[in-house]
Amino acid sequence: MLKYLDESGFERCSPLNYSYVRRGVQKRITQAKRRGRRISALGLWEPQRSFEYGLVMGGFNSERCVALMDWQAERAAQHFATTGQLTVVIQDGASSHRSKLAQQHWQDKDC
Repeated sequence: MLKYLDESGFERCSPLNYSYVRRGVQKRITQAKRRGRRISALGLWEPQRSFEYGLVMGGFNSERCVALMDWQAERAAQHFATTGQLTVVIQDGASSHRSKLAQQHWQDKDC
């Protein structure tokens, strides 16, 4: 099984702007001052099969990323026990994925 991992953030409120601009002119949307923290989603996509995710207020730091990956590791172990198929997760180079905490966590787990 092959899954792709990525994070995306969203503002809690988004302006509803409907307008038209002349061809060749870029539309500009002004954002109000931040009213709170962003909502971040860390998703795992398996093409043609599934999309699983975790949501947090703020961003995914190393601890949060490790917790989500532990959840995925449990699911991968269950999948392996029933099918014999390995699960591979492709991550980008985000700092929370490469942190010393994350590296040490996976070394301790012997992964």
